[in-house]
Amino acid sequence: MRQVWLFFLLIVLAAGCTGVTPTAAPSVPSPSPSAIPLPTRTAPPPPARATLVSTFTPVPTQIPIILPTPLPPPPPDATNTPIPFDKLLVDVHLTVPGLGLDRRLSGDVAGHIRIEDGASGAEAQYNNQSNVLLELRLGLADLSLAPVPDGCDFCVQLSYELGLTEESGSGWLQDEALLASLENYLAVAIGPHFPPDTLAGLRRSASPFAPAHTIAVTGDGRFWSWLATSNQINEPVVTAVTQPLLAQLISLSIDSFSNNYSVSCRGAPVETLTINQAGQAKTVSIVCPEFSLPSTLQPLYLQMDALTKPLLADVALPRPIAAFPLTAVLDYRRFDGARLTLHQDGTAVVISGAQTITNAISIDQLHGLTAVLWDSGIIEPGLTSFGSLVTTTVSSMALRGPGGVYDGQWPPTSDFTGLAELDTLLDSFLAALPLLED
Repeated sequence: MRQVWLFFLLIVLAAGCTGVTPTAAPSVPSPSPSAIPLPTRTAPPPPARATLVSTFTPVPTQIPIILPTPLPPPPPDATNTPIPFDKLLVDVHLTVPGLGLDRRLSGDVAGHIRIEDGASGAEAQYNNQSNVLLELRLGLADLSLAPVPDGCDFCVQLSYELGLTEESGSGWLQDEALLASLENYLAVAIGPHFPPDTLAGLRRSASPFAPAHTIAVTGDGRFWSWLATSNQINEPVVTAVTQPLLAQLISLSIDSFSNNYSVSCRGAPVETLTINQAGQAKTVSIVCPEFSLPSTLQPLYLQMDALTKPLLADVALPRPIAAFPLTAVLDYRRFDGARLTLHQDGTAVVISGAQTITNAISIDQLHGLTAVLWDSGIIEPGLTSFGSLVTTTVSSMALRGPGGVYDGQWPPTSDFTGLAELDTLLDSFLAALPLLED
């Protein structure tokens, strides 16, 4: 019975929870379209809530994981030993006792080079020469020096020491490349070497046509000559060839010379001319003498140039002929194609078409004609016109005077006094051409 009552009680409770379905209300007809709708009441908004302003938030990327870098091991204890910048790296001593040459080159770890001339006392210092010192060390490390022959005062003698490796050597220098390199480096640094008591000396640097070479005439009349590549200097000789040169020195006014006569010419060496006159010395730098040398220095230079010929006979290559010869003082190219070249000894060369004749004028006539042209003001320095293409509308001229080589260019109608005299001289030479044909 007890279970029946409990079952009945659960049924009643279930019915109370679900409720009883009410009876449906009677249906109400829908309002007509003309009926006024009843006002509706809008439910109040929900209470405001505090919100953030809407902004753009990028998509988060993956954050890299940074691992700590292990610290390097601590350095060893400093030794406090400074770099020996002043330690000797290269020391070279070059001598030729018979020539009076005594030069030293030394360099340190910092790349400083010091050059000293034991004969003249000249010296020079250069920085940032590490490359030069390295090349010199490499060359000396592989160098083999023969013993100097007994009594060979004109042999090139070399002694050297290499710092850090403590290598050294001495003997007779016969390596041509090292001979030429040392001669050039030392000559550029402190000037070329000339024997004591030199009255006139000429040194030319190397060029595509000849190695560097030097000649000199000393007060006792001896003539000196040597190549930069020679391991043994020629002993000086007394020769009558130097007498005209010594006579020419007496007539010079060295105060009138410039320190530099240079024109840019392809393949031209750098030349150094030294002149000593009554204890007064003059050093002149020359480049391309054909187009730079003044008429006042031309005679002496020509004599010295002639003295170099035997020295270079077996080693030099022929140089191209210059448009303005070294011996010329005037070159006139007329608009009609005729050309007149006057040389310092009075020789006159005339070219017309395929014909060439050689004649001569007096030295007085030559000086008079060139002086008129030089003083006329119709020529200027700079070599801006000479050598240009000669046409039927222009004439050109180069003239060597006391100030160097000047040039000018004119139309056929020009009536300058100097040109008129030059035309007269040229026409007189051209008049002889038909006679030569006969």
